[in-house]
Amino acid sequence: MTCGENPDADRTPIFFAIARVMPSVVKYLIAEAKACFKISVTGRFRLVSDPKKSFHGTFTPAQFARQLKKVELHQKEAKLSCGEKLHPYYLNRLDVIIRLLSEVESKEKNNN
Repeated sequence: MTCGENPDADRTPIFFAIARVMPSVVKYLIAEAKACFKISVTGRFRLVSDPKKSFHGTFTPAQFARQLKKVELHQKEAKLSCGEKLHPYYLNRLDVIIRLLSEVESKEKNNN
């Protein structure tokens, strides 16, 4: 959480780290803070590429990361078809986050 983050927010820190595409924070929350990955959050989530646009749903952290990438890729394709040039640095970082969360999911499945 940043110093301006609301401690009473309806989302856990892992959701904020994913939404802000911060793989190092996600990695820390996995390794050191033992973040909960089974909790689902329902809400409206803004796109990284265009904060005026959003999507909604109920997601676990891994589902949220995958959905964010899916929506961002759709947004990227729409902008490219209009002739805009994009440099979506965050898509590579989002891939790292998805990989980290997928590893956690696999470990949890193997432990159950």
